[in-house]
Amino acid sequence: MAYYGYLAVMDLREFPYYTPALDWDLGYVYLVFPLSFTLMAIRIVQVNVMKYILHIEIADPDQEAMEESKKALSKEVEEEC
Repeated sequence: MAYYGYLAVMDLREFPYYTPALDWDLGYVYLVFPLSFTLMAIRIVQVNVMKYILHIEIADPDQEAMEESKKALSKEVEEEC
């Protein structure tokens, strides 16, 4: 996907098109697509290396937040009783 995003940006650089309101070159605006796909691919590789090669278990931040919320709620209920 990063490659095809790059091709789209190169097409827009070859035949420039500007946004009507701000007069921005869409080639620069559309750079967000190949950059974001590249960063996502790097993150996926990083997580897989940590998980399968280094054997580091990555904690789910949402699950940790849920556990903290449950503990805080149980403390409030105990204090009310």
